[in-house]
Amino acid sequence: MKRNFLVRVGSSLVVGLIALIMFGCEEFIREIASRPGTPLFVVAAPVSSTSITITWLSAYGAESYNVYSITGGSSISKLGNTKETSYTHEGLTPETAYTYHVRAVNSSGEGEASTSSTGTTFAAAAANGKTADDAITITAGGVTGTLLRGSSEQWFTFTKTGSGTLSVQDSGNSTYTANIVIDILDSSQEVVTIDGRKAEDLDMGRKNLNTFSSNNWSGTYYVLVKLYDTDSLTGGTFRLSFE
Repeated sequence: MKRNFLVRVGSSLVVGLIALIMFGCEEFIREIASRPGTPLFVVAAPVSSTSITITWLSAYGAESYNVYSITGGSSISKLGNTKETSYTHEGLTPETAYTYHVRAVNSSGEGEASTSSTGTTFAAAAANGKTADDAITITAGGVTGTLLRGSSEQWFTFTKTGSGTLSVQDSGNSTYTANIVIDILDSSQEVVTIDGRKAEDLDMGRKNLNTFSSNNWSGTYYVLVKLYDTDSLTGGTFRLSFE
């Protein structure tokens, strides 16, 4: 014979349990609802051979954004946080693909990750000395340059720690072919002072060999070669070396 059992629970206990469950759900729902939305239309676009800019549309409730790099399909690393809707990732390898996603952030935490976007850096440009970004590397074997009226400057670069000598020679080694001056700049393109000597408008245009030596080189330098008199000189070819 089947028996029915009736379990009686105090009404106050039931009410308390219901309230606790509802309160917990309400807090959970409130927390979820207060988190920011998801950034949309994320685009990773190359801007140079070593940098990619990631852009997106703003997300609802966002106070800032965390930008992530994805490698190998699963390894995720945070690049940084920004209040803008763009972020530039620098120091990259030319002709290489990089993948990113973005999460919005506010006081309640991160929102959901955006869809990912992949950008490929440009190929490295051949150095031509027209700007600091494509400066020609000075070697011990020497590199040549030409300055003509109307193209009155050219950029070169070298990296050295310790002692070394920068040499400038005119192409003929016996007659004036290029009357030039040089500035030696640091990696921020500010004129440097080495061994108490400010390396600005140095007259290196005399015939034969001219040198600038130091025991205290430290890092990457730029050599800005300029035609001394752009009005009356036609220019000429010179040779730079560093060892």
